[in-house]
Amino acid sequence: SAGKLACALKHRFPEAEVWGSDISAPMVRYAHYRAIQQEQTVHFIQKAGEDLDELPANHFDLVTVHILFHEVPTPVTERTIANVYRMLRPGGTFWISDFPTLGNDPGGLHYTNLLGAIDSADNCEPYAPEFVRSNIEDKLRNLGFILRYDDPAGINTHGRVCDKPL
Repeated sequence: SAGKLACALKHRFPEAEVWGSDISAPMVRYAHYRAIQQEQTVHFIQKAGEDLDELPANHFDLVTVHILFHEVPTPVTERTIANVYRMLRPGGTFWISDFPTLGNDPGGLHYTNLLGAIDSADNCEPYAPEFVRSNIEDKLRNLGFILRYDDPAGINTHGRVCDKPL
């Protein structure tokens, strides 16, 4: 989105090659502007997460996704995760910050009923209930990722962190 994490990573790891992407041209322009203002060399491209095929395979040490998956249909989530797996080097880490899902937290069932319908309708979140009802942890495992955490209570604290095996 606005490149906050990309710029922070570049600041923390000045020798790192840092990339950011967003589907929105204004967000990419704003992120690029922010990087210039902070004197950070960060590469930004306007692409959807499932369409980053021109980025190299087995190249990145870390890929992050922030509040994306509840905004897109399940097939897009699955293609994005597969693309991340392709881009990560063996031993690389994938960090996802997004809603908890029922697949990992059956106690959250109330969201898919009235609260999910209200959120979906009133907050322009048409895919959020579908994501919340999914089991993204299983999708990650099925692609070969190794999850570091499996406790739904910690999702909002540390997100989902998983690794591509060596």
